[in-house]
Amino acid sequence: MIKNTLILSAFINSRDIYEKYAPYIIGLKNLDRNMSLTLNFIKKFYEKYPEITSIPKTDFNLFLDSKDKYNFIKNNPVYINDIYNTPTKNKNLTLDIIEGCVEQHIMAKILDKAALVLDNNKKGILSTIQEDIDKFHSIIRKPPQTLVEYKFNLDELIKEEITTLGIPFCNKTPNNIIRGMREGQLGLISAYVDTGKTSYGVANLCSIANYLKINNVDRPVVYGGNEEAIKRVSLRTVQCMTNWSNSEIAINKNLVKSILKSKGFDKIIFIDHLTTTSIIEKVLDKYNPRVLFIDQGTNVKIKMSKKEGVNALEELFSTYRDFAKRYKTTIICMAQGGEDSFDKKYPTLKDIYGSKSAIQGTLDWAISIGTNREDINYANWRYFNITKNKGDKKTYICRFDAKRCQFKEVK
Repeated sequence: MIKNTLILSAFINSRDIYEKYAPYIIGLKNLDRNMSLTLNFIKKFYEKYPEITSIPKTDFNLFLDSKDKYNFIKNNPVYINDIYNTPTKNKNLTLDIIEGCVEQHIMAKILDKAALVLDNNKKGILSTIQEDIDKFHSIIRKPPQTLVEYKFNLDELIKEEITTLGIPFCNKTPNNIIRGMREGQLGLISAYVDTGKTSYGVANLCSIANYLKINNVDRPVVYGGNEEAIKRVSLRTVQCMTNWSNSEIAINKNLVKSILKSKGFDKIIFIDHLTTTSIIEKVLDKYNPRVLFIDQGTNVKIKMSKKEGVNALEELFSTYRDFAKRYKTTIICMAQGGEDSFDKKYPTLKDIYGSKSAIQGTLDWAISIGTNREDINYANWRYFNITKNKGDKKTYICRFDAKRCQFKEVK
């Protein structure tokens, strides 16, 4: 069928399209055998070669030839030729067809659930159907626009916006001002290079992990990186949790393991190469983190987006905000301050590298970190500026112990 070859051609030519839609196509019932087998080969190819963004015909044929047991496809070169020769110039038409198949898959899933209710008297199914519909709307390019009327409830409003506190920060002042890290929030920590941005992120990572451990929260915290080596970030985490330097850690390995276990290190998941929003969405789907750090958040790309500069950042942070709301998580982006923040004690959002004013409107809160480079007596002091918040703004100061990744607030 031309429709099948068109879909397979799109998957072979674009890893991004494959990753977004293939899981739903593979799940279709009564899928054509040729297509099912080929989808399986494409899946194995992309899994084996994670750096590949598309599959050249020669590479695909060599990959099939190496799999002797898959004679059906290997002995049908005409079928493979059809896939590579199928014209896909009308990209929107191709995506329309793929989205139609995804809709079939989700509708089949909904019908199966409905049968459980109608035939087997199952309960609690209806709400999961809405989740399926929401998932479909999050995948397609043009989801329907709906009007949602806010139903005012004073008790609920007071609970959610006044009395409920989120997961605490590692310092007292941001807890008092921002009221912790709540579900659905998008936050940002920024600083000039080598000022302590990642270290402050790690200090809060440890605070979050300890909170999740103590309160038996069945969700992890994920620290995702795309700049600094993730194993170095994990070492900073060990320093922070133990309050020890590298030399102290090296001679106390067994005690280190005990401390890490007691303080919730097992609640942390480290992920490297968070370079695209599609990878971030995979992380959110797989781990369902209560908090997700993205270091650096400004380096992530939206594949297939043609926007550049400020417009690209605006689109990126709007996507982060949507993720935070949809997955009921707190997303914390790390960002580098520009040259203007080099000598500033209290940098502002305008000092974030390349941001101008693109991301301010999407943030629930933002913390910028500065230094006083003119006075060597204060070389280990860091100056914090809560530059964005739904309520008050405030500054505070911490002594930074770089060897142990500790931030002690100055009264």
